[in-house]
Amino acid sequence: MRVLSQMSLRQKLTWLAMTCSGVALLATAVALGAYEWVSYGRMQHAHLTTLTTITARNSVAAVAFENREDATRLLAALESEPTVLAAGLYDQRGRQLAQFVARDATGYAPPALAPAVGTTIAGGVLRITVPVADTTRFGTLTVAADRRSVQLRLAVYALVLCLTTGFSGLLAYLLVGWLNDRIVAPVHALLQAAARVRTKADYSVRVRKEADDEVGELAEAFNAMLARIEENEADLARSAERLRLAVESAQIGTWDWDLATGAVVWNERSYELFGLPEGTPVTTDVFQRCVHPGDREPLVDALRTARQTGGEFAADFRILQNGQPNRVRYLLVRGRFIRGPGGVVQRGVGFTLDVTERRTARAQLEARVRQRTKELQLANQELESFSYSVSHDLKAPVRAIQGFAEIALEELEAPDLPAARERIGRVLKASERMNRLIDAFISMARISRAELKVAPVNLSAIAEETVAVLRQTDPGRHAEMTIAPNLMAVGDERLLRIALDNLLGNAWKFSARKDPARIEFGEQVSAAGEAVYYIRDNGAGFDATLAPKLFHAFERLHTDSQFEGLGVGLNTVQRVIEKHAGRIWADAVEGGGATFYFTLGLAAVVRPVEPASMVS
Repeated sequence: MRVLSQMSLRQKLTWLAMTCSGVALLATAVALGAYEWVSYGRMQHAHLTTLTTITARNSVAAVAFENREDATRLLAALESEPTVLAAGLYDQRGRQLAQFVARDATGYAPPALAPAVGTTIAGGVLRITVPVADTTRFGTLTVAADRRSVQLRLAVYALVLCLTTGFSGLLAYLLVGWLNDRIVAPVHALLQAAARVRTKADYSVRVRKEADDEVGELAEAFNAMLARIEENEADLARSAERLRLAVESAQIGTWDWDLATGAVVWNERSYELFGLPEGTPVTTDVFQRCVHPGDREPLVDALRTARQTGGEFAADFRILQNGQPNRVRYLLVRGRFIRGPGGVVQRGVGFTLDVTERRTARAQLEARVRQRTKELQLANQELESFSYSVSHDLKAPVRAIQGFAEIALEELEAPDLPAARERIGRVLKASERMNRLIDAFISMARISRAELKVAPVNLSAIAEETVAVLRQTDPGRHAEMTIAPNLMAVGDERLLRIALDNLLGNAWKFSARKDPARIEFGEQVSAAGEAVYYIRDNGAGFDATLAPKLFHAFERLHTDSQFEGLGVGLNTVQRVIEKHAGRIWADAVEGGGATFYFTLGLAAVVRPVEPASMVS
């Protein structure tokens, strides 16, 4: 069996086919030979017994009358039987009366005296002896036959067996060759391909599919497996190349620490970062000597903790390149300690990045930010001082002008001085306008500098309060005011109140010549799901192409004789909306009213619009 196990598959198949066919033919030959030996012997014995009995009956007269001539002639008839060697007739006294000896029975003759009745086999000769009798026994007949015919027949069988074995062996060999081509050769090709993959890692090799049987399916599966492995290898190679390029481009140093041996493997960039010659054996002692003394102990403690817990590791530290104090670099290290079988931490891997320039840039940026913040705070303080100075310096003479004008007006009550009264009235009116301008300047400056205090705001409530104030200024006016209930937003309530006061005040002012005047405050949802608030009136309107000019400070589309104003209200509204990260725009028809839209980008509450409430 050991020899068989060392044979190739081709040899095993050949040996098996030849052995099986040989054993089968040998077993068949042995069975047929045994059957022929037994059956032919029985047949010969029966035939010879019959022949002897018939001859004995025919010899009764010759023996009874002791007629030697007839006896000899009767025995000569046995010459037609090829297996009969000799025969003898004996009288009652046992003396030989006649005999027959076949031509090829050299050296064999019947016995001189009559043998005993019965059958004997000796020396390859079958002898049958019977009495010659009718009603009375007259003598004895003995016939001897050659048993070698059975051996000859078996020799013929052996020759046929040899020829059959040779032909079967040739047929089996040809069959084995065919099987080798159909089974062993594809399997051998698979074996060679597998050996090439194992020794040379060549995944491009393929095995040809010879047939649609199990071996063909095996070849097909083998090729599919190699294709998948080749694809994975290509992906892995591309990923490794991308990783290598990324590491090189980012100038990242990598490290791999074997905790069992203490050896540390660095890439080329790591040696550059630590200022060591490439190939220098790296140990924990070498690494620690490169770390700045002020960061050495915290770094070692952090590494020890991460190693014990088997978790991730991160640290920022300084190093001394080549141990020189004047060559300090800042490094960022990240890594992870990996557990092996049994949960024991065996390995640490990670990367190192030089963050010296980043830290320097960040420090410079922080310094610049501090400087700019200081400068901005100083500028704001100066601006605030300037605003208050302007308001104080401008309002003081205005108050004086106003005071003296009022006194002069009281002294000039005589009816004969109408011109003086008119001029002084103009002085008062101009001073009042200057006061409003100064207040507008201050309000705009405060809005620009105001810090947002964000909270939920009910815009509907603010609008209702504003409308109530407007009605008090002109109680006899007929106006229909429509305000949608519970319009909620998120923003600075004080600033939003200023915006709504200006928008509703403009709608009230520019619709003064309509009876009834209609003013509506509501909300709609844009296609993007954004809440859009609007204030619509049926007042004087304006040319829609001039809408962008409305939001510039001191820009007006109507004269003072048509509608009084300073031209700063919509600019103030725009500042408020932009502080809330929103937008404002307008649409109008000259003489047909105007609509102002605005959004609040901070956190406008989008919800289904509820039916508006109407206040007449």
